[in-house]
Amino acid sequence: MPPKWILASSSPRRIELLRTVITDFEVCSASVEELHTIPEGKQPEFVAQINAQKKAEYVAEKYPNAYVIGADTIVVLGHTMLNKPKNLEEARWMLEQLAGQTHHVITAVCIICRSEHFYREFAVHSPVTFAQLDPDFIEKYLHTIQPLDKAGAYAIQHPLTKTFATFSTEDYTNIMGFPVEAFKQAIVPIAG
Repeated sequence: MPPKWILASSSPRRIELLRTVITDFEVCSASVEELHTIPEGKQPEFVAQINAQKKAEYVAEKYPNAYVIGADTIVVLGHTMLNKPKNLEEARWMLEQLAGQTHHVITAVCIICRSEHFYREFAVHSPVTFAQLDPDFIEKYLHTIQPLDKAGAYAIQHPLTKTFATFSTEDYTNIMGFPVEAFKQAIVPIAG
């Protein structure tokens, strides 16, 4: 019997990306308190890892026989985390900060199956460089995508984003919110 998989996230992008690897899985949102700032003395990756762990552990507690996947994606400019913007004003500010700069998208993934004593975690870093963005373009962009549910206020998968963002094609799924290739490697012991 194949293992039961649960994604501890209701993100449409994560669901879509995971489906390219595992066709049969359940979705169970994890109601956890996430970190939104980088603790002093820690690297940005720490935040994504802690959040991914919390999500996976929360769901694994309820489903100890399932392989539970927790994931968290953060956008980091320098040592500043750009979370999901609270409003359009904050989204505008984020795009102004990212314009003409290289930032990093970090996605951490944690996979837990309590009954099988399986625990694996990893994080993938992807650099993204934005061209300069003028205020009129930023306004157009903000009203074209839905920025409030996206870390850093942008959607890498939107065609308009591809006009100003430069990144490696291998990093695409990671930037979108779930590093497919790294996940495939992580589950080799399970998938056989």
